[in-house]
Parts: sequence; C-alpha cells; structure tokens
Amino acid sequence: MITFSGVGASGSEVRGTVDVDGRPFEVWFRVTGAPVEASAEAFTAMALPVAMARGLGVQAPGSLTEGFVEGLAQWQEVFATWYPDRLAPVEVRAGGRRSRRPARGRACFFTGGVDSFFSALRHLESLDALVFVHGFDVPLVELPDLRAAVTSGVRAAASELGVALVEVETNLHDFSDAMGSPWGTTYHGVALGAVAHLLAPTFGEVLVGGTHTYSDLFPWGSHPLSDPLLSSDRVRLVHDGGDADRVQKTVAVAESEVALRHLRVCWENRDGNYNCGRCRKCIRTQIALRIAGRLEACETLPDEIDLEEVRSMPLGDINTLAYHAELVLHLRDLGTEPALSAACEENLRRQDPAAIRWGSRDWTSVLLLLGS
Repeated sequence: MITFSGVGASGSEVRGTVDVDGRPFEVWFRVTGAPVEASAEAFTAMALPVAMARGLGVQAPGSLTEGFVEGLAQWQEVFATWYPDRLAPVEVRAGGRRSRRPARGRACFFTGGVDSFFSALRHLESLDALVFVHGFDVPLVELPDLRAAVTSGVRAAASELGVALVEVETNLHDFSDAMGSPWGTTYHGVALGAVAHLLAPTFGEVLVGGTHTYSDLFPWGSHPLSDPLLSSDRVRLVHDGGDADRVQKTVAVAESEVALRHLRVCWENRDGNYNCGRCRKCIRTQIALRIAGRLEACETLPDEIDLEEVRSMPLGDINTLAYHAELVLHLRDLGTEPALSAACEENLRRQDPAAIRWGSRDWTSVLLLLGS
C-alpha cells in the first residue's frame, strides 16, 4: 500500500511524505505567484504510476472529489491497456468524497518550448497566468548557470507577452526517478496534473501543451486521452494543440517576435547551453524554422543546418520518429529544400522497421515512409 504522511501547506510551500510499501520519500513544492493547497488529488495522482507498476493500492491523504475518482479509474484503464506488461489497475481509497466549486482563473503550463508557446499564444487573451515548473526538464541543483538562463528567458517571455508567471519548484522528478517510473512514457502527465491541483485555489482550468497530433495517438505520458482524466470537480486539465503537428506549431510560433527571442527546445543542453544547437531536438526545430522561413530570425538557435548531422542524428524511439516523419512530409510539400529533404529521408530510411513499434502495433505512417 502507498500511504502519505505530513501532507500540508505552509505559506508558499507544500510538503508530504509518500511511503511506497515501507520506502518513504518526501516530495515538496515551492510556489511563487499564486496561493497553493495541499491537495489530496495532487498526491494521489503523483503516486498512481508507481502504484500500478508495483501492484500497490493507494490510500489518499484525505477526501477526493467524485469527478477525480471516476477519472482516475479510467486513467488506470488507459495506461494498463497501453502497457499491459508493466502496469495494472490498483485500488484507490479515500477518506470520503467532496464537491468544491472551481476557481475562475485559467493558466497554461509554459517552458519556452514550441508546444507551450503555441498554446500560450493561441489562448493569450483568455489566460490569467503561465506556469513554469523548475525541476521537470531542468535539474534543480546541476548546471546552475543553465537554470538561471532558463529562468531569465521564461520570465522575460511572460513579461513581454503581458501575462503573469507562476513559478513552481519541486523534486517530483526525483521521486519518479527514485521509484523507477519512466518520466516520458508514463509519468510526466501525472506530474503536470499534480501541480495543477496544487494551484486549485486560483485556477479552475489549466492547459497542457500537446506533444503529438490526434493522428499520432501512440502511448505517451501526456496525451489527449489521459490528461483530461486527471481533472476533478474543481480543476479541469485541458490537453491543447493536438490539431497541429510540431512543424505547424513552429510555423505559428515563429510569427511571434517574443518566441523568436526566447525559444528554448533543448533538453540535452550540451556544455550547459540554453540551446546546444547540436542535439536532435535542436536540429528538428532548426529544420522546422527553415520550413517557416524564420530560422535566421531566431535568436536562440544557429542559422546554419549541418546536413551530415541531420543524416546521422539518432531517432531511436517512436516519439522521435514521429517528429522526424513530420519533417519529411512537410519538406516534401515545401519542395524548396531538396538537400535538406534528402538528408531527412536518408536518416529515416536507415531505421529498422522492427523497432518502430509500440506494444504489438506498427506505427503505419512511418513504415509507409520507409517503404516509399
């Protein structure tokens, strides 16, 4: 059984110890820019992937709203179907049910990347705040200069867009790592959901920038099917942006001078750089900006694209392959970058079709490209 102790809020900080079958881990959150609440929904959500992987029930640290309990049962069904060899539904117990009215505020998670800039820009007039989480994609203690640069960039972007910024600092990523719950494939959706529930006193709706389009609905930790299931009667999570692929989003985002000044897409951050310009995510974004005709206008990425790097960059998993396939399709439609298009296709054709699978299913669009 997974249980909780010491769950509570003090000023701008929320803490609680998650006990995973006798193994305690203290999770904490520090928030600036909005009041917080030690929500039972937040702690229950953060424990769920770990519980499902270990076959442990969850005893919520308090009462839960009826909508959250119903959604959580469906969330478990989704992930157990996606990963039948790894995850199985578990019992969630709570100290009763409750109903609470949602706050009127509307926020959007924001990292300075393409997905979050796209959602922030398209909904800017209706947003009350952007929410940036320290510790999710930039480590809390490593690379202090990088963290300072990222923080400065996010703050500047929010200021220039004219919207408030809520900053959340947390060690929740450390908890998922310690418990062996993969961040990308199963965990980051519940991590975002947990933060949204902590901010319930202010925001009744929180937007999550989508990762892939509705046409590429393979399993992923944040997904248009699963994210809304983490909602409650009080907080509604909205998975936004599934109507546009990453290239289309980049083209839209590139119309914003604010985005071109502060765009941050890198997760490898080689040599501690804001955008290293050499990893596959940086290169993909450079290619998308070239398609948009705005690469030279972007202040945070190199102007030149190394075709040899394009040919040789590792693709590796279905998530990365999906993005690369989108580039191939858009370059074919564009028709003005033959050398770049050929380099992208050459890389894609080198991939082993047997590796382009999730569960027992092939990802058809990639396989068709490989055979064309």
